[in-house]
Amino acid sequence: MPYRRGRLAVFTVAPLLAASSLAGVTPAQAADPLVIRAKADLANNKGAEVEVRLNGADVGRFTVNSTVWTDYTLLPSSGPKDGDRIDIRFANDGDPTGGDRNLWVDSVAVGTQRLSPTDADVTYDRGAGWAAATDGASVVPGQKLMPWDGALRFTWRSSTAKAVSVEDPVDTSAQQPFASSSFWYQRIPTNVALSERGATYRRVLAEDIASHDRTATINTSGYAPPVYRVNASTPRVKVRNNQCTGPNGDPAWLERMWAPQFDSVPIPAEAKAASGADQEIVIWSPSTNEVWEMWRFESNSGAYQACWGGKFSATNTSNGVHPYPFGVTASGLSLLGGTVRVAELRAGRINHAVAIGVNRPRKGVHSWPANRDDGTWDSVDAIPEGQRFRLDPSVDVQSLNLSPIGMIIARAAQEYGFVVRDNTTGPVVVYAEDADPYVRAGKGNPYTEMFGSQQHLWMNGFPWDRLQALPMDYGKP
Repeated sequence: MPYRRGRLAVFTVAPLLAASSLAGVTPAQAADPLVIRAKADLANNKGAEVEVRLNGADVGRFTVNSTVWTDYTLLPSSGPKDGDRIDIRFANDGDPTGGDRNLWVDSVAVGTQRLSPTDADVTYDRGAGWAAATDGASVVPGQKLMPWDGALRFTWRSSTAKAVSVEDPVDTSAQQPFASSSFWYQRIPTNVALSERGATYRRVLAEDIASHDRTATINTSGYAPPVYRVNASTPRVKVRNNQCTGPNGDPAWLERMWAPQFDSVPIPAEAKAASGADQEIVIWSPSTNEVWEMWRFESNSGAYQACWGGKFSATNTSNGVHPYPFGVTASGLSLLGGTVRVAELRAGRINHAVAIGVNRPRKGVHSWPANRDDGTWDSVDAIPEGQRFRLDPSVDVQSLNLSPIGMIIARAAQEYGFVVRDNTTGPVVVYAEDADPYVRAGKGNPYTEMFGSQQHLWMNGFPWDRLQALPMDYGKP
């Protein structure tokens, strides 16, 4: 069934502690249950087995059979209090008959306070059995997705716990940069009218995928944008245009049109462009509602320059499309808007349309929201840049045996769809955030930590043949 936003359902799980062990516990202690919000990717119709400990003592165990966020309640004998350790262990990743089972943990709550797996001091220790899951030998930063046996370790600190939100369990760290009315964030109605070109476009996609190792890819480096979130204290610098492009390379035009956008850009000292030839970069300032996107960005001894780019001011009212001729992408669409970000994958949910690139898009024709193109195939069969697709909502993605990242993308494709952003002149790709800033900061590669190293397999089994094309200029005001 199509993925839907989590509904609230509470299951009280019998704790391992005997009832007699509660003798002498005050009513206040008994009235503060430990509530774990979780869901699972099932394997052979069996859910994730979970065991919970508080300071090394068993609190309870339960099986997560729900595929939507659901609350599971345990009753510890006391606490937790500040400094206490809460370990949540996923115990049955492997299945003897095959299938990929995963546990997702959204939060741990006590009373009106909760902690998230993505909080700064949470860790994920990978290993089978309690000894291996708490030995500190294979530890990565905490994340919501648990694709391997192991334990999430929380240190309870009431001073940093957030207030519980029953209405919205989605991780707010996956903040969106543009206006809520932007096409990026509009759910596609189930009964939407479809394009008569759908069968042709599916055939073209199948041909392109077959000609490139029979799979699509996810760009997480090289030709994936690094996203740097900055704040009001980040020093601002001037980014010079190196006059590699523009109308006839007119310096006066460039000065008049470029300077207002790039004379004051908050660039962190560690900022570095993507390693591919496009050398793209995104600077995002949520506190000031500004986004800068640059192409062929370079820095040298504190001097900055770029070949081209564009700035969004007042992003909270922006649609996320650069006015012609500014921007980085061939279609004019924002780099940031459709990029799959690490925070979204850690949250287990993408709340926007996902940008893809295709080989040989249509020449001289584009579909809204694109306002330009660099198509190379002059044929009515070619897919135009800006074209919207969605995964048929009748597809049961849970039954497809997709990788964990493939499952997240499939659910987004059903709800928000894909939008063709660029010409790859190669494989069909999904654009994700560049991992390089995380690696250079000593935080490791978030993708391999979450999904393993076999990146070429992440989109295996994705049902491209079940994509539905939306009409030309779908959603245009």
